[in-house]
Amino acid sequence: MLWYGIEALIHEDAERYVELAFHAKVPKLRENIARRIALSRNQQATLNYLITKIDTSADPLFAVDILTGLLKGYEGVRQLPMPSSWPKTSKSIATTSNQQLRQLGVRLALLFNDPNAIQQLRKTAIDRGESPETRTLAINALVNSKAPQLRDLLTRLLTDRAVRLAALQGLSVVSDQHTPGTIMKGYPSYNRQEKQAALNALAATPQSAKALLTGVARGVIQSEEITAFTARQIQAHDNPEINKTLKQMWGTISHTPKEQQKAIATHLKALTPEHIADANLSNGTKLFRQHCGTCHKFFGQGGNVGPDLSGTQRTNIPYLLENIVSPNSSISKDYLMSIVRTIDGKVITGLLQHKSDRDVTISNAQGTQVIPTSEIEELKETDVSVMPTGLLDNLSERQVRDLFGFLQN
Repeated sequence: MLWYGIEALIHEDAERYVELAFHAKVPKLRENIARRIALSRNQQATLNYLITKIDTSADPLFAVDILTGLLKGYEGVRQLPMPSSWPKTSKSIATTSNQQLRQLGVRLALLFNDPNAIQQLRKTAIDRGESPETRTLAINALVNSKAPQLRDLLTRLLTDRAVRLAALQGLSVVSDQHTPGTIMKGYPSYNRQEKQAALNALAATPQSAKALLTGVARGVIQSEEITAFTARQIQAHDNPEINKTLKQMWGTISHTPKEQQKAIATHLKALTPEHIADANLSNGTKLFRQHCGTCHKFFGQGGNVGPDLSGTQRTNIPYLLENIVSPNSSISKDYLMSIVRTIDGKVITGLLQHKSDRDVTISNAQGTQVIPTSEIEELKETDVSVMPTGLLDNLSERQVRDLFGFLQN
């Protein structure tokens, strides 16, 4: 309620609006005020005044909240004009003893095209003495800004287990014609989560999707490692040749309602209480993490793209089968899939979280991505569920049993 009262002041008294940020006792209010300034394209003077008010010698948590809010407001922005007050304030931030504040300062400096920021972030990204979390933040900042020579840096980091996942996720954004071979070379040594990130990067363009399917044909990639989400990402390229190869190597996810009802009946017949009682719960856990947990929460663990599965309906097998096998039979408007095609040939499918004149936010099994509208060729909102069909098609009867056993345990 406080925020609703404060928000409108940005148009009435900008200086008072900024002053409120540094007097507010509620951290979220400080963050929201800064974020609102960042979201306003015509508030450069207000932004400049806000930066002059940052006092690192006072409570550093105030400055942390301000910079956090600014960075949230600038999600999806590659570069910005540097405010005249930034050089002086950035020097003060760089010398503070608060590590979090220094890290936020470097990320903001990168947006302002501060020449020292890229060098410092690259140094942090490769520094094995830093924590994996700190290095990952540096990598993500460089990816978000599409810094120069970024692909070479990410390729180098593929041999570093501590940040390999972040490097693979970054390659899905800045990949080129050399990326598929680079990813495929190390694929057998990746863990489960890294393999999913690698497959997501390979599914991003038609060229790399072909390399993915070639990897399946050669036995480098196991067909069961390709989830229905990745398969649908590949199908979204609308390439007949690729879709034909996908069907041969993996299968299909485009079923008619009649076929879906037949599949539901088959699974329902097999999933008896006695059969589920013999489920391998350890294997069920692995299957859930691979096929479900990236989008769905289960007792506090998992993603936020789909509904939480912790409720009592998880014991209702017909209900589960209906929603897993035939997710398009009853879809809430909150879970409709969108397709983004970028000007550099990539396809991103997922849940449309936010759309504005400046950027679009898409969430899917791989996480959340903010894409500037200047990089989007087409945004298509579909009438199908963000959850793909065919999720159980490439699982054996025993694997389906283990998955349902885990959900009911």
